[in-house]
Amino acid sequence: MPEAIQEDDGPMLERIEELAKNCEKCVFYDIRCFHLNEKSQFMTVDPISKLRYFERTVHYTSIGLKVIEPVFVQMANEFDRLLNVKYPENMLQLNH
Repeated sequence: MPEAIQEDDGPMLERIEELAKNCEKCVFYDIRCFHLNEKSQFMTVDPISKLRYFERTVHYTSIGLKVIEPVFVQMANEFDRLLNVKYPENMLQLNH
């Protein structure tokens, strides 16, 4: 499937988790779940419209922003709680 890439971000996630442990202000949002298909492949293109989620500069397109909009809704809903939370509670699991 050309619009999917194999996910190999384990080392990056480990590094981010370690950084978050050392910063009481850091909050880690894992948005991968919004891009995974049923085979756990990271999707860069909408499978129905075939429109890309990312520009060449690796910024989200308007289609990609719609995919991750629930992240921002959840962040707004959780903001007050997050102001006083330290690791590991700041490692939120987003619901897709």
